[in-house]
Amino acid sequence: EDEVARQTLLSQFETLFGMESAEAINKILTNVSEASNSILAQVLGFITLIVSATTVFVSLQDGINQVWGL
Repeated sequence: EDEVARQTLLSQFETLFGMESAEAINKILTNVSEASNSILAQVLGFITLIVSATTVFVSLQDGINQVWGL
């Protein structure tokens, strides 16, 4: 099941962004799956998630404010 999801994701990335991007995503997924047992990796992943989500939210808010002229 995980392998099917992985192949689907990689196929979509290859279609949208090209083979090189799909290979990079494949490396990332491989490294993440190998490091998933590490507490440090989980903590760093969580911190990265929070920072990324905050950045996306701020960018979205800025864009909406520009559209509405605020």
